[in-house]
Amino acid sequence: MAARQQQRRKFRDKKDIFRDFSDAELIRRYRLDRAGIVAVTDLVRDELHSQTCRNKALPPELKVAITLHKKVQRKQVEFMAIAGFPGVVGVIDGTHVRIVAPKDDEYAYVNRKRYHSINVQVVFDTTYKILDIAKWPGSVHDARILDESGLKILFEDNYVHNHAISLGTVDIHSSSGS
Repeated sequence: MAARQQQRRKFRDKKDIFRDFSDAELIRRYRLDRAGIVAVTDLVRDELHSQTCRNKALPPELKVAITLHKKVQRKQVEFMAIAGFPGVVGVIDGTHVRIVAPKDDEYAYVNRKRYHSINVQVVFDTTYKILDIAKWPGSVHDARILDESGLKILFEDNYVHNHAISLGTVDIHSSSGS
């Protein structure tokens, strides 16, 4: 029997996402910019750092970016499966939570139906996991809550697909139109 000759493994160069992509592209692909990816990585760096340089281990930042990308893709598949919505990763809705009248700025908490409330905007996924939440006094209109949220920036800067999504009671439109 002939001795099997061992072949040297070939590895592709690792992608440097910080060099190859702008902040806009990082947000489009991974939903975070450079600073966001580094901040998340710093939270889990010790658990992700490889103890060896063998087999050209991936750097922790790339591991985080890959995980974020897979999570976005998974959420898109889940929404498509349950509702036929392509490209959706979360749904948004708002509600008024009745409260006892506060002592300070009482008038700001009176909503259009004339009771005291907090107006809450919630974004959640297919498993009802809350992805984002914003709370304002009851007199504040839903459109203003969205305007003041970070979600609006994602749509205006085209980090989210260039079409309108109308889920719940809030319409979100990209600034560049359909």
